[in-house]
Amino acid sequence: MRCALRAVEDAAAKEGVAPKAVWRSVAKLAMSLAVHRQGLWA
Repeated sequence: MRCALRAVEDAAAKEGVAPKAVWRSVAKLAMSLAVHRQGLWA
């Protein structure tokens, strides 16, 4: 988890945006990919 936190902080700093904005993008990506994984957990 520390690696993910660090990656978000680094990406935010590199792009000049708040980490919250990067987390929002990560959450949207996770939701879009969840549709393809639903069958694995059913």
